[in-house]
Amino acid sequence: MGEERGDVELLLRVARMYYEQHLTQADIAREIGYSRPSVSRLLNRAREQEIVQITISHPLEHILSVEKRLRERLPLKTVRVAEVDGTDVIGAVGQAAAELLIDSVSNGQVVAVGNGRSIQAAAQRIPQIPRVDCTIVQLLGSIPGGLPSWGRDAPTICTRIASQLGAKVSRMPVPLIVDNPSLLRPLMREEKVATTLALAARADVALVGVAGVEAKAPATSWPST
Repeated sequence: MGEERGDVELLLRVARMYYEQHLTQADIAREIGYSRPSVSRLLNRAREQEIVQITISHPLEHILSVEKRLRERLPLKTVRVAEVDGTDVIGAVGQAAAELLIDSVSNGQVVAVGNGRSIQAAAQRIPQIPRVDCTIVQLLGSIPGGLPSWGRDAPTICTRIASQLGAKVSRMPVPLIVDNPSLLRPLMREEKVATTLALAARADVALVGVAGVEAKAPATSWPST
């Protein structure tokens, strides 16, 4: 029993010196009077006997796993899943979108921007990171009244993003919705509108919403795992 106790004590001592005190195997060998290969064998024994149990984990691990599954099942090159802390779902989506936008936009590119709550949330969370010779393009018309208290209108969002990226802005002085369909064609032929839409059509990056976060697909539409 004494021999077994001494053996375990040595394994514990070597393991703590290596994993907790971060000494090198050579340092440990000098400390305990063994050779470096002997220390390596002792560390292997400590793992085999589960004296040392290595766990690799991170709070983002589940999210990264979901992103990987989405990339495997959908024709998507990049996926960023929002991590929701509390009840601010829109804020979490906006933060994830802002980070992805910064990662995606390079100098000299054109960024087309829509409107809505999630786009506004993304615009509010974009840090001041200059992108040289970039242009932010208004992709949609303006909401009647502008919704200034919400800041969700396309011109407001474009201005905010351009300010953070040090970019130029191309805007359209047209409403999002017109009462009379006959007004559509004349508006589309306006030089400023036509030029802006043509620029948006060749955008390198588009920041748009696709649905409300409350939208839910049928339960049977998602493959089981």
